[in-house]
Amino acid sequence: MARFSSVALVLVFLITACGGGGGDSTGSDSGGVTDASSTVKITSTNPEDGATAVALTVSGSRTHVYVWFDDLIDTTTLTSSTGFTLDGGSGSIAGAVTTTTVSGSKTEMLYIPTSTLSTSTLHTATVASTVKDTGGASRTAAYSWTFTTE
Repeated sequence: MARFSSVALVLVFLITACGGGGGDSTGSDSGGVTDASSTVKITSTNPEDGATAVALTVSGSRTHVYVWFDDLIDTTTLTSSTGFTLDGGSGSIAGAVTTTTVSGSKTEMLYIPTSTLSTSTLHTATVASTVKDTGGASRTAAYSWTFTTE
């Protein structure tokens, strides 16, 4: 019985220390994103807003930028020329956007810069207000966040 009590106590401690098993402190799984848009919401980004010392390469590949949406996105509105931009210290950074459907009802966007990002540079990523879901609803505001490379 003492062994069972010890195991139960450890499990209670781990669950409490981890925040109860999911989501952030608001009870949603937002990944820390506060998105002002009332439609076509962004749920998470990587790198996160305010991240510092972001690696220039990961596993030998250039750092990519990810955005997760809570809806299926009309991919014609989310391209590197119309729906997403990445700026560095000296202007816009060329790259390509790809999208993937996740769980049948959400969209993951991946931005692959054509060259390695500059070191020790503040970058600003922006999803335009013109991005729409497959039902035709537009974002009500652009969403921008920043991160700094190592």
